[in-house]
Amino acid sequence: MGGFGIDDVEAHDKWLIDQWNSTIGKKDIVYIVGDFAFGSPYHVKNLLSKLHGKKFLILGNHDASSDKTELVNYFQKITQIHCPVFKKSNYEWLEEDFQVILCHYAMVTWPGKHYGSVMVHGHSHGRLNEYNDSMPDLRVDVGIDSDAFPGLFVEVKELYDYFKKKTNGEKFHKYAQSMKEINGMPI
Repeated sequence: MGGFGIDDVEAHDKWLIDQWNSTIGKKDIVYIVGDFAFGSPYHVKNLLSKLHGKKFLILGNHDASSDKTELVNYFQKITQIHCPVFKKSNYEWLEEDFQVILCHYAMVTWPGKHYGSVMVHGHSHGRLNEYNDSMPDLRVDVGIDSDAFPGLFVEVKELYDYFKKKTNGEKFHKYAQSMKEINGMPI
């Protein structure tokens, strides 16, 4: 992450702000899957005020200062789990509606799993990548220190393409139903 010394918070924050704002536009939507920032609410507010985009925070175990009521105005929403649906009618590259379940923590089961929703998480620092890859579940770690995707940010199309590759191009609903039948999982 930029090769900073452990105590060089100011340089790290500047690097992060530069990376963020050179990638994220003012009107872009950003989903943060937890562990956004350490520090006092003042420090977090100062950082947030410099970042582009409409931000949604899915709380992580290190987001204690982000859970303060004074930070609510910096986020569109602060929640434990968020379930956006990206509609085929809004994205020409989608072959089907794409429901993404966002949580800081990896889940074994999640809303809509057996109907083709995908699980996107952080928290595990890439330690679940091999497990996620070996399982038929549609789950991926997108944390900053996971190597599932290059770079700091993952676009919706990258997520969609990742899961399309995992399902060998099969529609997610059909894939999930076949996995349910193979594994004998209840709906």
